[in-house]
Amino acid sequence: DYDGKDLEIMSLSQLHDGVKKRLRRFVELTSEELEIPCTGFGQATWKRPEVARGLESDECYYFAQEKLAVAAEAMIRMSMDGADYPNPDLAIEVDLSPSKIDRPGIYAALRVAEVWRFDGERRQIIIERLADDGAYHPVEGSAFLPVRAEEVGHWVLMEDFRDGSAW
Repeated sequence: DYDGKDLEIMSLSQLHDGVKKRLRRFVELTSEELEIPCTGFGQATWKRPEVARGLESDECYYFAQEKLAVAAEAMIRMSMDGADYPNPDLAIEVDLSPSKIDRPGIYAALRVAEVWRFDGERRQIIIERLADDGAYHPVEGSAFLPVRAEEVGHWVLMEDFRDGSAW
């Protein structure tokens, strides 16, 4: 990840990827069961020349109809050009240790509307929405899926870890 002055490279752990996978599964199963159009783009790298910064999300999704259509067209063309894909509506971040770069600032510059963040220090899921002031603020629930942060935390952090298919 690059914030305009510092480059951060992190190695991922089993805990990081385990939480990330459960969050991904939650978003995808919820959108599927509730028939809410959604397309995921995983750990895509998001960089834009006009922003001069970039990052790789842990997971990211489109929900807006316009973005879903543009991304589908780019996929049909098999475009390798990141500029052909709009910035995501929702990003997932698993923060096990404090980042050395301004990840929220990069997401804000990319105008990502919502970030679901696992705070490893507090061991909770926080849903943050981009506000008019250009900063992210914690909110009770998602604008894209009818779920509250506490519900997401229950399913992702407290449900039985022995069998992922039991959901």
